[in-house]
Amino acid sequence: MRLKDLISYLEFKDENAIAVNGFGAPHSYRGWYEQIAFEPVEQTTAGDMLVCAREALGKTFTGWKGGDFYMDGNSFVNIAFQGDCGQDDEITVERLDAMFEKPPQRTWVGLTDDDKMAFLAQDFGGNRLDAMDWAEKRLKEKNT
Repeated sequence: MRLKDLISYLEFKDENAIAVNGFGAPHSYRGWYEQIAFEPVEQTTAGDMLVCAREALGKTFTGWKGGDFYMDGNSFVNIAFQGDCGQDDEITVERLDAMFEKPPQRTWVGLTDDDKMAFLAQDFGGNRLDAMDWAEKRLKEKNT
């Protein structure tokens, strides 16, 4: 993917959309100095990534072993820590889509009739907080 395509992709995202395993600050890519790499970030937003991508546009970076490399819209983009390079660093549409995927939501499991009968059999001595704690504990057991 080229920088101009990355910027276009991010411009169509909600700026507050959460990206897991996204990216941050730009620098020259260790694998090919004329390419851009962005520092990996565990969690960020589409808006923050867009700012970083725009920051790289028209900027000159120093290569790992020296030299100046100008980045324009046609520069290829990667995700890698400064000084690192690897086989799977390239940013692709599929990789971007995966950053914004929401994990599947678990199905909520409520109390069964047996749980409700066990609840009614408890003697909480009129203490509602103890009763709520019992129900909360049972629900946590079922949903974690």
